[in-house]
Amino acid sequence: MFRLEILSVLLAVVFAPPVVRAEESDRLRSATDTHAEGQAPAPDDHDASWEFQVSGHGGFAGLASRGEVQSTFGDAVTPAYETLGQVREMNWGAGMRALRGRWGFEFQYHRMGSQGLTPAAQVRQTPWTGARDLALPDASANVLSVLGVAEIPFRDQDGGYFIAAGAGYVSTGGKSDRLVFDGLPPGLSRTGYRNGEPVDLTVRVTGGDLRADGGFVAFAGSVGVTLRFGRFVVRPRLDGFIGKSRGIEESWDLNIAYADIPSVQSDQTLTVNTRIRPRFLLFNVDVGWSSRP
Repeated sequence: MFRLEILSVLLAVVFAPPVVRAEESDRLRSATDTHAEGQAPAPDDHDASWEFQVSGHGGFAGLASRGEVQSTFGDAVTPAYETLGQVREMNWGAGMRALRGRWGFEFQYHRMGSQGLTPAAQVRQTPWTGARDLALPDASANVLSVLGVAEIPFRDQDGGYFIAAGAGYVSTGGKSDRLVFDGLPPGLSRTGYRNGEPVDLTVRVTGGDLRADGGFVAFAGSVGVTLRFGRFVVRPRLDGFIGKSRGIEESWDLNIAYADIPSVQSDQTLTVNTRIRPRFLLFNVDVGWSSRP
């Protein structure tokens, strides 16, 4: 019996350490795995950071407008003539877009020609004397817009579709608001009537005034596709702007006398009022750089 007890003690001493070491190894491995899981990055850390894109763009702009023109000479008021304008112009600009996940915002600046939106372009559509001889001035429009953006990424994450909506401020006018003419303002001639007979008149412009609305706010919308090539971004897009009407009033003080009776004179004021409601449709391609590859 004594020998069997000694044998049992020896077996316990020999086989107990490996069992303890195996249990300690399992506990260490479990703690290491738990620590590694705690250090792993969250799956949406990439989406939680902001991405910034800067770009320049160029393309074509389609400008459409509806408006009306009316004039007043002394106490006489002419009927209002409706006008329609439709022109194509080149445009260029720059922008910045900030995204966080699928949502973000952008600022855009556009500059384009706007001869079709000038009072001269409207008056030329009337049947007034000398209207078709008016020169079209060099004119341009500046548009600054702020848009909220939503993107729908491609499956391979190399870009996506986007839709945006917001508002813009359109600045036009300046010197291009004035009518440039040779001789007399549109609608006037140097021929009058006395006792039903045509007589020559002497007409002098002695003064004048110009009153024009400033820039106007427009609703803005945009759709397009964003293509990514590393940090480079190419974005074909279509932007639309719908603005409220803009009014311009230009007047001339006139001294009128009969050529054969210089002593018979009268002072009159000719006023031309134009109002226009513009619509812009821009096709551009943005080329830019992204802060995220």
